Amino acid sequence: MVLSWIPCLGAIFSLGGLIVYVVGIVMLSKKLDPDILKNFLFSVAIIFITMIISFIIYFLSMGVLMNSRDSNMFQFLPMIIGFFIFYIGAIASAFFSKKYLEIIHESTGHKTFDYAAKGVFWGTIALILPSLIGWIIAIIAFFTLPEYIEKTSSQ
Repeated sequence: MVLSWIPCLGAIFSLGGLIVYVVGIVMLSKKLDPDILKNFLFSVAIIFITMIISFIIYFLSMGVLMNSRDSNMFQFLPMIIGFFIFYIGAIASAFFSKKYLEIIHESTGHKTFDYAAKGVFWGTIALILPSLIGWIIAIIAFFTLPEYIEKTSSQ
């Protein structure tokens, strides 16, 4: 809010944060387990593809609504289908996010990653807020990792 007078600054910081997160995932994947990166990429690809499909369906349905003179309950069906496709894609993406967070938990023995994985997955199913809490827990888990990580087993 303090820096909101500078146009696009929030987008620049968000992009910077995303780049740092991806670099961190790549480094953890190299150090611990290659499946971390694989599941991360699946998660990102699934949400990106379903977002594109949902927006296409949504904008096509908006075109139908704008050009129609008759109001009909079935005109809103494509928008509902688009939301449902996005919701299913978000759950699938959260599943892969859960998998890579669990792999980090198993490799480092850091229990907070397990809590984050469960929060992200079940929060996505429950819609938004608990998922956000799960990602906040993941941020805390990343910041509390030791500087030098060695692969351990949590069992």
